[in-house]
Amino acid sequence: MKQHAEYAAKVRRLVGRMKKEEAAPEPAEMKDMMDLLLHCILSTRAAESRAHTAVSRLRSGTVDLNDLRVSSPTEIVELIGADYPMCRLAAEEICATLTSIFNRRHSLDLEFLEKSSRKATETFLNSLAGLGAHAKALFILRSGKGKALPIDWHMYAYLQKSGAVPMEMDIDEAHKFMAAHVKEAEMESFYLKLKKFAGAHAPKKWPEAKAPEPEAKPVPATAPPPRKSVKEMAREIVRKRKASDAKPSRSPAKSAARSGKSSARKK
Repeated sequence: MKQHAEYAAKVRRLVGRMKKEEAAPEPAEMKDMMDLLLHCILSTRAAESRAHTAVSRLRSGTVDLNDLRVSSPTEIVELIGADYPMCRLAAEEICATLTSIFNRRHSLDLEFLEKSSRKATETFLNSLAGLGAHAKALFILRSGKGKALPIDWHMYAYLQKSGAVPMEMDIDEAHKFMAAHVKEAEMESFYLKLKKFAGAHAPKKWPEAKAPEPEAKPVPATAPPPRKSVKEMAREIVRKRKASDAKPSRSPAKSAARSGKSSARKK
């Protein structure tokens, strides 16, 4: 509890510091809900202005959203530019999200979310495979559904480096923690300023994610011995009987001695 209070105090100091920072440019207004979602995905790893430009390239470089849906990640990278930050990850998130929307709605129209409640919107976004936490939170914030504080990868790295969040806290938990300690009225401004500030202090090259270690292959169980057929069992019985019959019988002297002993015992 004490540690939680210490981190909360650091967040409040960070909020105060961001208030002194130069105001970030206002984000471009996006009326189309699908364009907004694409922008939310692309701004996870890049500045607002660059994400806005990337959305325009995607729209102008494809026939329609369905054409974009069936495009491969490689084709999307070609549209947004190979120099786009973490371009492959952004392209894969777009592909997965559009496919998931189409599988659920049989279309790529999100206008129904304009009249949906926050809870219904969150439920729908959470059902989309591949959609990241930043894109979900930013969509909630920009669509006016309520309180949400997006944390992109640059912001997350800066929050950890500055000690505002524990190093062991993952990015999903960081979203909830930061949202609980920033006033709703200040969220948009704080997000834009911290995003700009963190982006300026971001590492030039992100460390490559380690490939997961292959799981140990289970040791195959020893196969049971093959079951004998009825004929084989019968042959084995015959062999045992023959072997028993072939044993030498007792000598007459020994037999007489044994019978004598048994007679004496009876008397």
